[in-house]
Amino acid sequence: MRAKGKKFKKRYLVIILILLVGGIAGWRMLNAPLPTYQTLIVRPGDLEQSVLATGKLDALRKVDVGAQVSGQLKTLLVSIGDNVKKDQLLGVIDPEQAENQIKEVEATLMELNAERQQAAAELKLARVTLTRQQQLAKTQAVSQQDLDTAATEMAVKQARIGTIDAQIKRNRASLDTAKTNLEYTRIVARWRGSDANHYPARTNGDCSSAGA
Repeated sequence: MRAKGKKFKKRYLVIILILLVGGIAGWRMLNAPLPTYQTLIVRPGDLEQSVLATGKLDALRKVDVGAQVSGQLKTLLVSIGDNVKKDQLLGVIDPEQAENQIKEVEATLMELNAERQQAAAELKLARVTLTRQQQLAKTQAVSQQDLDTAATEMAVKQARIGTIDAQIKRNRASLDTAKTNLEYTRIVARWRGSDANHYPARTNGDCSSAGA
């Protein structure tokens, strides 16, 4: 009987302990502060997301800007990274050499034109002389040798004019080339864009070679 009484007491103690713990827990839950919530009004807007990364920017199209004639860079009008427009002047190569070449060719052409005028006058005289000799030959007033000499002289004068004309043509072509080279001393941008580091990397006084 005593053993049964002890077991009964233990059961009551356990039940009381459970009820006590449950009551405390329930009391805490009932007396706990109510949760607070932060609310915002939803409005339409843009979502931004930033990404930090390292990399290299490269142009979509690269164009090398160089000189078509050789010479000393006299003027540089742009710097690396400058925005340039199509046909904008970027730099100037010393034009003295090209200008001197033009002067030399023009002087040669003047001399050749003077020579041609003289040769034309001599040809005219040779033609008159040959005509006179031919008329005299009909009456046998001159020898055949004199007639042949007059004909040869006129042929020589004609050939000389042909030679001078060829020289004039060649020098006119040289003059056109010299004028083109003078234009090439002005370096311009062929496209609109940003100047990188090819030609503008040079400084005043540097020597630039054709195609560089």
